[in-house]
Amino acid sequence: MLLGAGACKGGSMDGANLLKPALARGRIRCVGATTFDEYRKHIEKDAAFERRFQKVLIEEPSTQATIAILHGLKQKYEEHHGLKIQDAAIVTAAQLAGRYITGRQFPDKAIDLIDEACSTVRLQIDSQRGVNTTRMQNNNENTAVNGVNEAIVGPDHVAQVVSRWTGIPVTTLDQEEEKLIHLADRLPSSL
Repeated sequence: MLLGAGACKGGSMDGANLLKPALARGRIRCVGATTFDEYRKHIEKDAAFERRFQKVLIEEPSTQATIAILHGLKQKYEEHHGLKIQDAAIVTAAQLAGRYITGRQFPDKAIDLIDEACSTVRLQIDSQRGVNTTRMQNNNENTAVNGVNEAIVGPDHVAQVVSRWTGIPVTTLDQEEEKLIHLADRLPSSL
């Protein structure tokens, strides 16, 4: 936080005041990001500093927009983690993040779900590879470890991460989805 950084008690010289002359002359360009609360708390109180910036409000993307963002990031995460991500895992991440993860915003919470699901699968594969490598060394075998190159992240992996984060068992998540799927079939009987 620039505002208040370096200020002494009773003094007015902080990081923001050091930047004001350069910002006013156009000698530096700056992009800042903050929350509404932080903006009100720090920036609105300093009108001279506030004048030097143009406010751009960015709304949280929808679930569908988040799915599109995740599809755009999919290849980078696949390359980074060395595995494949199913399209269904992307859709599940956006849907479950929207439903069960509160206090965070899209697309951040869905991206973190995918990243953690990928990390979990990668760790499982690497630990399995270590176990199989130890077995092969003990048996003096020279065969390759099967299945390591076919690492796939699916909706179940994402649901397990949501379960860990929220404390809601995976079976409960699945049961709620099943109830919703069959809701249309049950509605006429209850009317």
